[in-house]
Amino acid sequence: MKMIPTTLTDHCSSNNNMRTIYLSRHGESLNNLFGKIGGDAELSPRGWLYAKALCGFFQSRHVSKIWTSELKRTQQTTEYLDEGKKTVESGINEINAGEHDSMTYEEIAESFPTEFAMRDRDKLRYRYPDGESYMDVVGRLEPVMKRILQEDNLLVISHQATLRCVLALLLGTSLEELPYMRVPLHSVIELRLGDGEVEMINHKLNVDCVDTHRAMPDNCEINRNPFEACITVPGHL
Repeated sequence: MKMIPTTLTDHCSSNNNMRTIYLSRHGESLNNLFGKIGGDAELSPRGWLYAKALCGFFQSRHVSKIWTSELKRTQQTTEYLDEGKKTVESGINEINAGEHDSMTYEEIAESFPTEFAMRDRDKLRYRYPDGESYMDVVGRLEPVMKRILQEDNLLVISHQATLRCVLALLLGTSLEELPYMRVPLHSVIELRLGDGEVEMINHKLNVDCVDTHRAMPDNCEINRNPFEACITVPGHL
């Protein structure tokens, strides 16, 4: 159980009863399978299985509203859920990778080695060329967080970087830790909020998927070799 940061408590509902927020990434996408970041890919076959499993998970849980991003993989993930409860929210879009959108980490390391090293050195503040930084995402989430804290039984289907920011803001995680928080695919994060505290429960659904978490490498120097640059890149097709 953690305390909700004081910067957010003013926006909590005046209702003191326990409220529940559900967070989930989209199902596994085709870009996830091939190690590509960003983009607007469709779900993989296993991603569609997760969409069905998500429907089963919520058979016994009440959801009042469902928010998705503008990207098709989040909307496809809600395919089997109540259509009348769905809203598209641009504020929960994935971090904009700009000129690196739909590239693999290996391709970025080869074509833009300096940029790749700069992001590893300061993942929190690094801004993709013509794109966003994690701090940019935190900024655009501010009005969204105010609305989230007014909701009960809300399901948010979003993306890895965006949900890292949402969780960090709710849990009071340090900003430096934020870019490396684990938010795996095919899991539902249940947050129970009440009396200024938040309890987090992780539900891993039984559908296989790739691991998209990339740890910070030991060597973040610009003159490192490609192997050192990509040593923590998760496996993919």
